[in-house]
Formats: sequence, structure tokens, C-alpha cells
Amino acid sequence: AKDREARISSSSELGTRLSTLAKSTLSGSDPEEGEVVSIDSTRTPELDPRAVAVLPFENLSRADDADFLAVGLHNDLITELSKVPGLTVISRNSVLGLRETGKTAPQIGRELNAGTIIGGTVQSAGNRVRMTAYLIDAVADVHRWGERYDRELSPETLFAIQSDLTQRIVESLQSKLGLDQELPVGKLQTEDLEAYRLNTLGRMQLDQRTESGIRRAVELFEQAVERDPDYVPAWVGLADALTLTVSYGFGEPEILGPRAKAAGYRALELDPDSAEAHASLGLFYGTIQDGPASVRQLELAIQIQPSYADAHNWMSYFQNLSGRAEKALVSAKRAVELNPLSAEAVSNLSLSFLTNGDCEKAIIEADHVKELSPGWTTADFYKGIGFYEMQRYAEAKSALSDITVEWAGLGAEATLALTHVALNDEVLARQVLEGIDPDRDAFAVGMVHFALGEVETGFDRCLSVDHFGEWPILAVHHLYREVWSTVKDHPLFEELVRRASRSLNLPQGEYS
Repeated sequence: AKDREARISSSSELGTRLSTLAKSTLSGSDPEEGEVVSIDSTRTPELDPRAVAVLPFENLSRADDADFLAVGLHNDLITELSKVPGLTVISRNSVLGLRETGKTAPQIGRELNAGTIIGGTVQSAGNRVRMTAYLIDAVADVHRWGERYDRELSPETLFAIQSDLTQRIVESLQSKLGLDQELPVGKLQTEDLEAYRLNTLGRMQLDQRTESGIRRAVELFEQAVERDPDYVPAWVGLADALTLTVSYGFGEPEILGPRAKAAGYRALELDPDSAEAHASLGLFYGTIQDGPASVRQLELAIQIQPSYADAHNWMSYFQNLSGRAEKALVSAKRAVELNPLSAEAVSNLSLSFLTNGDCEKAIIEADHVKELSPGWTTADFYKGIGFYEMQRYAEAKSALSDITVEWAGLGAEATLALTHVALNDEVLARQVLEGIDPDRDAFAVGMVHFALGEVETGFDRCLSVDHFGEWPILAVHHLYREVWSTVKDHPLFEELVRRASRSLNLPQGEYS
């Protein structure tokens, strides 16, 4: 039946409604394929309808192995919508966090700052796939239209459904908002359904960010490209998985790094306009600390796919490393807009406020990170630095006590020692210093010696490191201004700055 009111009070009710629609397609009842269910209602407080959240599609199939269809179609739709200029498409990571929460459509809209919500179901039966989709107005709390598809199961079918849904969503927003954009032309990525399945399962494993998950993802992506050597998303997945294996310390960089790079460039060779391939190479170059190459690749990814949340997030971090604090803040804000429930994105926003000297906002965002992920110790680290920079030393001490931040070496411990020095407690500062292994983090040891007034020893320790990691690079160029003010006129300070720049492959004088 057309034009019936369909107020949806919660995401669980939405799932029930979509399930009902999906089941009706199995019996051949209304609505017909392509039929639009239109609703009108009085609108309440404004959310931007151009901000779109695609909720995870519900798998109605009895077989668990059919999950790949729901996940794959969900991923593909987000990817294609992210390429449309004028749309803000909420990241998959943020919408996954709202699965089965029971929140109402307006609540979801407010939490994600999205005025349009897409929901759907997927069911496979034999060689057929049946899918439903709804577009929800998050302000009016009604669904605007519904679609159903009943097709033969094949990669071509999945691509056609995703393309048609993208077209329908954009048309709906064009009619209300006057968007005048041509849709990017999508591409059928593979004709091999098993390769598609392997790639989707690989992404699901990679999302776990565990050693076993990442290793399994490598295997699945390798199987996918073996079945279809021209399958770009699988090459991108393989590059990402190998890069993360290196980044997380699960494998040898000398062996896996070249393989990751080769996989990324193979994807780019097959599709020069692949935003995912450019972003993957951006992540790779950032991991091996080639700042300029990383930023170039991420810029290209964002140019192709403006709503690519991960690319904006990675861009903010590598821009900070590359000395572009103001640009990093712009990227970080955009990343959080696209992925508001990502602890990593909000953490990078906190860092960007730190590097821009806005410690109050950095602390606020660090607190937000802890709400999203209580065990995220990087947030405590950033809070501690913020309090230290603001000379709120007692609060810095509280934030930094009993934390370790693996990626920063012994940076948290060194910052705690600096705090003890600022509190005129040299005894405690030296106790912390004695616990810092110079073979593990000589730069951290040098920082503490600077704070203690032992300048020559500080430079000896810091300059004993030929290649700086990420935390020393950030520290030299953005943080601990009080410490550097005491040594910036020393003849060796410029060498310290040059070494930090060289460690990120930056041209001489890149930092201001």
C-alpha cells in the first residue's frame, strides 16, 4: 500500500519493519520492486539531510556464511555514497557501533549528526538474493521510501543493486535540496562471487585489529587475488593488512613492507582512480615515516572520495607529523564529523588541538575518547601533556600515573618525570628516570635531563638516536614548549630539529 504513515520509534523496530518487508518479497506481496513508499510529516529540529548514515544491513539468511552479502553490500553502498560531492557519509565504524542499540531514529541522527538514515535487510536463498532498503528522515522520524530487490545472486547483481540504491538516495536528496551533482560512474570490481566473499571476510577479520584477525585477513585477501588477479579491493585489503601487520609489530618490516607497497601499487595500476588504493599507500608511507609521500597519496584519496573518513583521519595524523598543525586540525575535525564514534579519530582531534596550542580543547576531546573507549591510554597521555603545557601539574601527574603508551615508547613516563621536575620534586623525577631504559628510548631519557638542567647529557642522549620515531618527531616540533625554550639557543638544537625532519623524509626547512 502506498502513502501509509510509517513512524519508526527505534532501530530495533526498524529492523522488525524491514524484516517484514523482506519476508513479503518472498511471498510476492507489496511493495513491488522499484516502488517508492513516500511519507510526509512536520519536521522538528534540524539535522542536515545531506549527512547520511547507512546502518548495517540485517542478514535474514539462516546460514551464517551469508553474512558476507549483508556486510559486502553495506560496505559497497557507503563507499559509493562517499564519492558523491555534497554528501557527508558517516563512516562504517561509527554506524557499526549502533547495531542493535534500540535507539530511536532521531537519537541515532543526533548521535551521528546525520539527517538521513538508510537501513536494510539481505537474504539469500539458493541462487537468489533478496534485499530491502529504507530511507529514514531522522528529524521527522518517518521513512520516506522503501525499495525491494529479488535477483539472481551474482557479482553483477550486487553491483546493480548498490548502484541503483546510490542513484535513488541521491535523487531523493536532490529533489529536496537542489543538489546538482553528477554521480560518479561505479565499476564492477569482480565477476567472481567467491573472490567477493573472500574479500568481504578479509575486511571483517581486519576490522578486529587483533594479531590473529590481521593474519587471517592476509590469507583471505591472498586467496581473493589468486582467484581474481584484477580485483582491486582485494589488493587494497592485502596492502592494508600487510601494512597493519608491520605497524602493530606483528611481522618483519623488511619482509612485509615491500609486499604491502607492491600490493598497493598493483591496485593503483589496475584502477588509478581508486581512492582506497591511494589511501592504502598513504597509510603505508606513513607507517614507514615518509611524510610527504603519505600526505600526497591521502590528498588524492580525499579528492576522489570526499567522505572517506579513514583518509581524513590518517591525513590529520601524518600532517601533524609533517609539521602542518593547522591543516591537521581541519582534517581531524572532518574525520570526526564523518566518524564521530571512532576513538582513534577523536584521539587524533585531541592531538591536533595540542599541536595547535589549544590544550583546553585537547583535554575535552581526550575525555570524549575515554567515554568511547575507556582503555585508550593515548587519551590519558594527551590529557597529561595538555595539563603539563597549561602548568596544571597536579592534574598532569594524575593523568600520567601508571600508564604506558606503546606507540610513544616511554613518552608517557618521560612526561611524568617532567611533571615531577615542574613540581620541584627532583627525587621522584630521578626515580622515574632510573626506570626509563635508554636502550629502549634514549630520546625520553634526554628530555628528562633537559628538564633537570643537564643540557649536555640531554643532547648526548637525544642525538644518540639517528632515526626518530613518531613521538620524538611530534615532541620536537609541537610539544613541551617549556622544555625547548631552555635549550633552543644551544648549537645542537638545530641538529635535533633536522634529525626529526629527516626521520620523516621532510625537506630541510619544511618545519616552521
